[in-house]
Amino acid sequence: MRVLIAYASKTGNTEECANKIKGFMKTETVDLINLKKQSRVDLNQYDKVVIGTPLYMGQPARQFKSFLDKNASELMSKEMYLYVCGLARGQEGIDLLQKQVSPKLFDHASFVGQLGGDVHLQKLNPIYKWMMKKILAESKPNLGLMLEEIEKFASEIES
Repeated sequence: MRVLIAYASKTGNTEECANKIKGFMKTETVDLINLKKQSRVDLNQYDKVVIGTPLYMGQPARQFKSFLDKNASELMSKEMYLYVCGLARGQEGIDLLQKQVSPKLFDHASFVGQLGGDVHLQKLNPIYKWMMKKILAESKPNLGLMLEEIEKFASEIES
């Protein structure tokens, strides 16, 4: 079985998740692709495709949306998994992602996971940094990646 994990990452959380998913998997052939660096992928060589994105203000990375749009017909013929990282935890994060993905593709996904999220203020531009400080002060969200959810997600891919 050959698995592709394609992701877009703004501050590194989604990339860290991709690496952790790969680390939990027993499958030998797992390729990681950062969609910000490589947008074209030959999906024919993969049995399963995993696609991840962060959510910022309820919006996924544009590279994630572009990848889904460009490869929609091919993805419909693959076993596909989606994951999201962000401050909206659990079902709330999944619901936000669902609003940003075509219903056909979202419903086709074998499994969708929200795997946590963190804030790296030093990696944000001044406007986002100011907004995030305000959000963090007001809402005091749970931060960090959720290792148990990541492990569960990886096991779903291998089942």
